[in-house]
Amino acid sequence: MNNIKTKKNNPINEKMFCALASEKSLAKNWSSKEDEEAWKNL
Repeated sequence: MNNIKTKKNNPINEKMFCALASEKSLAKNWSSKEDEEAWKNL
């Protein structure tokens, strides 16, 4: 997912771009052994 393109002036695409762009960064914090342990019972 290195190339993310959006159409200009489309609020839905702008929101999705933000979500997709941050997913990899957030996954670093969410994909930890401590996090898995905390959520295993849910």
